[in-house]
Amino acid sequence: MKRLEGRVALVTGGSRGIGRAGAEARAARGAKVVLFHARPGSADEAVSAIQAAKGTAQAMQVDVAAAAQVGAAFEKAVAEH
Repeated sequence: MKRLEGRVALVTGGSRGIGRAGAEARAARGAKVVLFHARPGSADEAVSAIQAAKGTAQAMQVDVAAAAQVGAAFEKAVAEH
């Protein structure tokens, strides 16, 4: 399986369900994961779970229906990683 070290994965809906599973899988393969989410509580839980498994994760609250918010969050993630 290809490793993802040195890469950043932006995951929408990463706080629960399929999005969270995808975020955890990418983190397990070495990617830094940025969770774009609507629910702070569950996003914090997802970040904690990834970090407990020795992964790197960050949560950003973003309304993906608002193009300006998505663009700003993307730019912030790029600048930070």
